[in-house]
Amino acid sequence: MRKLICLLSLPLLLMSQDMKSNSITVESTATVHVIADILYFNITLSVDNPDPKAVFAQHKVLEDKLLKLFTEFSIPDTSIQYSLLSIRKKNRKPDDKIFSSSQRVNVVFQGTSKYENFQVALLSNGFYEFRSGFGSSQIEKARKDGYKTALENAKRDATIIAETLGKEVGEIIDVSTRTNEFRQLDHSSAIRIASVQSLIEIEQTVAARTNLKVVFSLK
Repeated sequence: MRKLICLLSLPLLLMSQDMKSNSITVESTATVHVIADILYFNITLSVDNPDPKAVFAQHKVLEDKLLKLFTEFSIPDTSIQYSLLSIRKKNRKPDDKIFSSSQRVNVVFQGTSKYENFQVALLSNGFYEFRSGFGSSQIEKARKDGYKTALENAKRDATIIAETLGKEVGEIIDVSTRTNEFRQLDHSSAIRIASVQSLIEIEQTVAARTNLKVVFSLK
């Protein structure tokens, strides 16, 4: 019975120690917007055929067409990323023998001037699986500014809580971070819609959202 009482009292002891801990954990978020001056294209190359050799040959034809488009639009190698070609059997019916190729290619455009023409060129050359999105060359700066702002917000909140407890904020004990990049419409450009010839001319922004979890010591 004595051992059982000791075991039951252990959680209470741990809880008491946590309540007396001289630290505070604060979560903080900051969002920084920068001009969207980059466009991303994600292109999927895919071919279906009962003969795996034919799949490979036809896929290489698509690949050659895409390389010619890259040359036509002056896209440098540094702006291209790709996955390896893979060929697999499709599982439709047991007696079906259909093989399919798959390969993903990511392309980065500096600026938006070539966006519409490149999209039409893709469709004209048999590339029907692709999507595009906005990005920014200044996203790293946005992340740095986001970290700074989020940390300032965390310290401000920690100070308010510490004063409520009758204590002061000390040094930072631990920090964990997470940053997300996403497209955000710039509503301030809406007034220019009447004067533009295409939606792509309306300026957009990209935002970096930074989430911090900061542990401060208390004194």
